[in-house]
Amino acid sequence: MEQLVARRAHNPKVTGSSPVSATKKALVNDQGFYILMASMRFYSKVSFLLVAIVTASFFAPLAPLLSNNESIESKPISFALLVVIYGFVMHMFYNTHYTIRDNMLQVQSGFIKYRAIDIKTIKSIEPSRNLLSSPAPSFDRIKVRYGKWNMILLSPKDKTSFTRALATINPQIESSILQ
Repeated sequence: MEQLVARRAHNPKVTGSSPVSATKKALVNDQGFYILMASMRFYSKVSFLLVAIVTASFFAPLAPLLSNNESIESKPISFALLVVIYGFVMHMFYNTHYTIRDNMLQVQSGFIKYRAIDIKTIKSIEPSRNLLSSPAPSFDRIKVRYGKWNMILLSPKDKTSFTRALATINPQIESSILQ
């Protein structure tokens, strides 16, 4: 199998069975070389400070109840709803990941799947501290510019490996992360 892939890397006209297994995808970069790439998943970094801010903001409304010696049992539906929504937000924080598959970047945050981004349309990847709402549960973010005017903020745990994986597919990506 490896011999066929190596032969195809030097001579794309070689015929035979496909060198691609069920879990790997063959990519051809701009120099005409085949790259075997499995579906790659990068998990998001989660900022403790952001979790603390969200937790405090969710449970701050309970402070007046506790200071007036009222029990939480006096408002069970409100408390249950607050806990369920908080659980949903934490699920989104801790289940955010970015998957590279078939030249596409797929972003998922909890139950929410964002529109896939064609990696060939990515123009630049730069560090960012922007606080806009995004599928990036950390303050240590990267800004991915793609298409004509589009931008998304992400926070992969390993920014260098993530950027390198994208640049392998699209060498035209400009990034100070890889320098």
